[in-house]
Amino acid sequence: MLRGRDTGAGRLVAVLGLVVWLMLAGGSPATAQAEVVSGVDESHGRTAHRLVERWVQRGGVPGERAAPVRATGVMGVRVTLRLDGAKLGEGSRVRRDLVKQLTANGPGSPWAPLPAVDLIDLIEPATEEALRDAVEQVKRRNMEARIRAAGDPDAPQALADIDAKALGPQLIVDVQIAYGPEQIVIPTEAADDMIFARFAPGYHGLFALPGGGADGFEARQTPVWPASALASNASPQRQTLRLLTRCGLKPDDGGLLGRPDGVTVGRFRVVHVVRPLPELPVMRLVRGCQLLPGRFVDEQTLTDMANRVALHLYGRFIGVHGEVRGSYHPSRAMYRPELASDLESALASYTLLRYVDRQKRDGNNDQFLNAMVEASQRTAERVSGRLLAADAQPDAVTSAFTLLTLLEAPAGTFAPALSERIAGLLMDMIGEDGRLLADPNNPEKALPSASGAAALAALARWYEQTRDPQVGEVFAKALAALWEQENGRFNVSTLPWIAIAHVRSADLLEDAGLLDAETRANRSKDLAAMNLLIPEWQVIERPEFGPSDVEGGVALTPAPEGAPPNPTWHTAQLFSFMATTLRDEQIVPGLQRPGTLVTASASARFLGQLMIDEPNCFAIRSPEEAVGGIRLSLWDNTLDIAPSAITLLALLEMRDTLEALSGDEE
Repeated sequence: MLRGRDTGAGRLVAVLGLVVWLMLAGGSPATAQAEVVSGVDESHGRTAHRLVERWVQRGGVPGERAAPVRATGVMGVRVTLRLDGAKLGEGSRVRRDLVKQLTANGPGSPWAPLPAVDLIDLIEPATEEALRDAVEQVKRRNMEARIRAAGDPDAPQALADIDAKALGPQLIVDVQIAYGPEQIVIPTEAADDMIFARFAPGYHGLFALPGGGADGFEARQTPVWPASALASNASPQRQTLRLLTRCGLKPDDGGLLGRPDGVTVGRFRVVHVVRPLPELPVMRLVRGCQLLPGRFVDEQTLTDMANRVALHLYGRFIGVHGEVRGSYHPSRAMYRPELASDLESALASYTLLRYVDRQKRDGNNDQFLNAMVEASQRTAERVSGRLLAADAQPDAVTSAFTLLTLLEAPAGTFAPALSERIAGLLMDMIGEDGRLLADPNNPEKALPSASGAAALAALARWYEQTRDPQVGEVFAKALAALWEQENGRFNVSTLPWIAIAHVRSADLLEDAGLLDAETRANRSKDLAAMNLLIPEWQVIERPEFGPSDVEGGVALTPAPEGAPPNPTWHTAQLFSFMATTLRDEQIVPGLQRPGTLVTASASARFLGQLMIDEPNCFAIRSPEEAVGGIRLSLWDNTLDIAPSAITLLALLEMRDTLEALSGDEE
């Protein structure tokens, strides 16, 4: 597991809280009368989970009632039962007096705090419902299997029907305790999508109160539970759509949610306690994860992260023909598309060979590294064949990542002529004015800046290896053209590659008389200005509402005032940029290095939070396919190739930078 995660018995305060509760619950009547009921916390979640797990393993809730577990602020309970990561049964209970208690201050007034409730009143029926649902699911699946078998003798055979006592010991228990409901109020004049700025997906659940002054909480208005939304990978839009459906509204009625004259809507938090995998201890998760401690990571954690991401990427390589699996969707245990594009395959191959190189420089000669080289070799040869086919269309980015793969491979892996031919494809895309062209036959159609920068990063590496004067001249002209095209201001997707192109080539070009000192200084200033902007975009403290898992992430899209930030995997692109430019004194002078290192380290911590590890696997059917992958965001567990590959590149760039800076100090 990622170094620093707490997968033990939980925080000391939670354990002490549990001990106090046990003492009170087992004490004398006089002691019980002196009890001060507290707000719900982790100790209540762990107590609830222990009870439910015991009941499920025994096959049902015992007739003898458990001792009371009272807490204030509780709204309801959700029990989910899973088998091998797949949901098999679920049950929930919301306190009967929810509407009455929330509206105790009268119509239009702020919601009142919820008084104490006995959690046992909610846990017992929710567990019974979940167990019944699980048994019915098994029966339904068996019926479907029998129907399939009747028409297909080769179809999987149905299992024998099973009762709760036999099924219970096989199930994983997942408990959510909802607490702290807060009303969401959207001003009449606000945009229809303002609802998305009023809850943090995966951290907050959503619910609507029944209209018409109803006192009860109708079944069709069951809350949208946050951990359940994460488990099904439901987007914020899908979550609000579910809420509309349960309220009997149409999909285009979203503008009614939270409006003074519309549907009364609230958000709530949960104490989410689960045993993510059978071999793991019970733990509390926040937005489906364990929160990483601190704000930064150390070099060992960088190494641990790189190891896990590299193993995840290597697992994508399949067969003897160099194919790579496409995007993995853990919630559905499927790849879609089944195979990655040539571009993605080449990117994965390049970063994997960068990892092998780093490992060997660290003195690791494990045979497993040779397997990674062989897998990348097969992929590069397959993609090269397509790029060099007579009818192939120009593809700058795939050619760039393929060339980088060829150049990073251990000596003797590929014939030198193959690198020359792929480099030639890129050279042919450079027009007379130095611009990189999407189509060499159409001088008016330049490549987008990110594609052009990737091509230049590959050509910089090619020039670094060959020192060919002609390559240097063409490359220098193309780099100058891209800089002028973008006026020295590059978008986030361009930054990792323009940094590699500049930092790798600047000394060589200057020594060859292809880059004057003034131009180099101006380019360094442009990149330095980008480095100074990143801290302004970075989340450095816990938001007004929402968890601290966002800290260190870079939020590129401005959010409405008061909205929780939504940093994504694109933080990896900025982390890579910082890691590379830290090696250039002209871009990051010595006095600025500590600040940039802090910013980069915080970014790495956020990427560690995005990385799937074992605690994330509470609802993942194939953990071995997912562990080590970088999610798109904190609420979207889709595993595309690019987030993991760019994160691995950034981690390796940072390792190289730390090594270089350490050498400077010596």
